[in-house]
Amino acid sequence: MKKRKIIGVAFLFIAVIMLILGSRLFETNKVGHVQVKQAAVSGTMTVRSSPGTYSQMFGDITDYLYSDAIYLSSEDLDGGEGMESQAIDVLFPDGSCDVDFVGQYEVRADHSTWLKIKERYPSQAALKSMVRQQVVEVITNTASLMNAEDAYSSKRSDFIRLCREQLINGLYKPTYVVVYDTIQGGQVQETRIYDVDYNIDADGNNVGAIISKEPLLGDYNIVFSQFNIKKLHNFDDRTVELIDKRKEAKAMQQAAITAKASGEAAIATKKAEQEALKIEEVTKAEKVAAVAVIEAEKLYRVAEFGAKEALEEKKKKISIAQGIAEELRIADGLSERDKYQIDADVRRDIGVATALKDWVGPQFVVNGSGDGNGGSGGIEDVLMLQMMKDMVTKPTKK
Repeated sequence: MKKRKIIGVAFLFIAVIMLILGSRLFETNKVGHVQVKQAAVSGTMTVRSSPGTYSQMFGDITDYLYSDAIYLSSEDLDGGEGMESQAIDVLFPDGSCDVDFVGQYEVRADHSTWLKIKERYPSQAALKSMVRQQVVEVITNTASLMNAEDAYSSKRSDFIRLCREQLINGLYKPTYVVVYDTIQGGQVQETRIYDVDYNIDADGNNVGAIISKEPLLGDYNIVFSQFNIKKLHNFDDRTVELIDKRKEAKAMQQAAITAKASGEAAIATKKAEQEALKIEEVTKAEKVAAVAVIEAEKLYRVAEFGAKEALEEKKKKISIAQGIAEELRIADGLSERDKYQIDADVRRDIGVATALKDWVGPQFVVNGSGDGNGGSGGIEDVLMLQMMKDMVTKPTKK
């Protein structure tokens, strides 16, 4: 009986030991996690990236996340807590502001790179702190590459772009140029314009930004799948005042541009109206000219027809004159005898006409022998009268 008690106590002791040490004998890796195991005796390190349970054998296990979020924001809704989640206070060459950032990073490393991470950042908290510090460093350095006013307005997109580039390429070296402006009263104002300092080759070509510090995230294949600079806010009073003055100046400039455009539009409208009136007057003048041309053509046609008629009349008169001339020429060719005969005929005709103008012929003619049979005596009487007439009218030949 006593022996059984001893065995029971021993078994219970072993069970308690196994229960206590059981968590050191086996380990389970979850999805989205990577575990680095350091052997208990030899110190050899191995990487478990697949989910499942495997032998631990009292080795030391470090659990990492494939992906994690960085919150550096003034808004609680963005996530994160404590001092490590506060917005980033950045200093520009001419001002300052707060920057809210939210991002998600991924560790796309192979087993050998995970072993390097384990050597330098022995915990997930240490790894995340390093990534967070890189983000803060990049955003802070970007503020030195431009003026606060530019970051607030025209170069906000450049601010975000430069931050993303520097996480990959390393920190850019800043530079500036001095610009002199003449303000009211003839005073000269000096302004420094900040930008990235670039390498220039012998041919004057830009061959990339000058790197002041090499990138660290690339050494561990850490990339940002999400990189969101939400806003730049809480600018210092001087910057806000400069921005407000610039806004007023731009508003006044825009008003002047608008007034100028309105004036130019009014002038253009007036010119268009005058041009339309001019076109109308020209059109009227062209119509009058066209009518005058038509009338002139009509008069020309009438004159041309009159000229043709005068020409034909002239031709007619010339023809008559030529006929008369021809008759005169022919008359000049007559003999003295022909001229005497013509004159005699004329005198005879005048005499006969004078003798006959008062002559009255027989009132009636008696035909036949009075027997009522219509003899031939009437015809003979007519023939006799015709012969008498011929004797009177015919001239006497000499």
